[in-house]
Amino acid sequence: MSSLTRVVLPIAALVGLVFVTTFVMNYTSTAPDLPTTQTPTTSGEGPALSFPRQQSSWPYTRELRGIDPADDSVVGDSEVHVTSHYDFWFANRLKEKVAVTLKASNCSCQEVRIALVPSDAQQQAEALGMLAGIPGVGQTHSAGLLQLLMLSQMWDAVDRNGNWFTFSMSDLQKSFTVPPLDETRGPSLGVLRMYWTGRAPEQKRLTAQILTQLPNQNAVAIDFLVVTNIVPAFRASTGVLNLGDIDQNQHRSGEFILFTTTRPTLNLGLQVLGKPSKCFEVDGPYPIPAAEYPQLEQQLTPAGAPRPKITAAYRIPVKLRESTADERLDQGPFARRIEVVGDAGKLMLTVQAQIRGDIRLIGAAADAEYQTIRIGNFLASAGATKTVFLESTRPGLKLVELPGERSEHLKVQLEPDTATGNSGRWRLTITVPGGVFNGELPSNCGVVLQTNDNPPRRIRIPVVGNAQSR
Repeated sequence: MSSLTRVVLPIAALVGLVFVTTFVMNYTSTAPDLPTTQTPTTSGEGPALSFPRQQSSWPYTRELRGIDPADDSVVGDSEVHVTSHYDFWFANRLKEKVAVTLKASNCSCQEVRIALVPSDAQQQAEALGMLAGIPGVGQTHSAGLLQLLMLSQMWDAVDRNGNWFTFSMSDLQKSFTVPPLDETRGPSLGVLRMYWTGRAPEQKRLTAQILTQLPNQNAVAIDFLVVTNIVPAFRASTGVLNLGDIDQNQHRSGEFILFTTTRPTLNLGLQVLGKPSKCFEVDGPYPIPAAEYPQLEQQLTPAGAPRPKITAAYRIPVKLRESTADERLDQGPFARRIEVVGDAGKLMLTVQAQIRGDIRLIGAAADAEYQTIRIGNFLASAGATKTVFLESTRPGLKLVELPGERSEHLKVQLEPDTATGNSGRWRLTITVPGGVFNGELPSNCGVVLQTNDNPPRRIRIPVVGNAQSR
């Protein structure tokens, strides 16, 4: 009994079968299509080499994950700066050898290689009747666990023992010879492998053309196409999570989804940047069960965009409170950055919210929704001045400006608006001096006010504008 037979027969092998099946479904990039084993014996009965597929496709993944095999919205992902490959299986079913040369490829980022399936691996597959059950041209994409196991073993055999031949665009005369059909072993099976390394996130269409030639006959060209999305090692459902308005004594929660389509797992760590706050909580990352991946794939795909095939995903829950027992957030825009770091790189996430209170910002230059003063475009050499008003219906409330929190170079004047006779109204005048700024005002430009509450409440008001040279 062969070693392969001893592995397949025991019940304990089922564990291995499940593992291999999961591996093939989730981590191989090529649909497991092999040529049929029906064998023409003369060159006049078929092409020099039989390729069941000349264009990349992921139907096996789609079918086993419950996605319509005819749905071409799924495109295989390749990790940026990592060398990836796609395999095109072939067979020589003729009694004559075939010479193979590379004629063209469309990207300097790619390489084309070819190798034969080692004879022992092919003989084991034939002996167990595995190859007959693996789909060929025009057949349905379905195979049992044993076919998947054999396919995986043949892949491994090619990678371990295959004598890979690398084509060269600088020497198009270099050729590889595919042996003829063997009366004992059957057709010569092999793999044409296209390698590439993506330099930036984008969709790439990689093409290659080979020439196949029988002795004393003209060469025949065969074209290949691989469509792949070059993607980062991991991505987030969104880079900015906006929790909206948070009023007094309220809280809001949300989450980031981190996912990868190129790695089986991610090793991630989190760090919240900026001033620590007990009002802001970040947890995780927590692994998401694989059963939820199909739903996530749909949620994360914009209309008309290729659907990702998630291989690992994680949740990062966040919670923001307006106040705790011993801390209260400043009224105004809230923003915190979260740095996600792992062995696959880093990613920066941002959480935003508007912390509301009983003080309202009004006036022509006031953006009440974002609690911001908008100066607009102004001449850099002349500077600009804008006035807004603050209102509150709370009796006895007083406001002061905190000069130490004021952005450098800003001039600020805060005074009660006595013209209206309303004691709960203040006039706030902001002056940007001429000759100081050029272009957009710094992102931290603004003023901070403080109430006479116990403890005091701070009101942070950003100032935005654009200083132009003319």
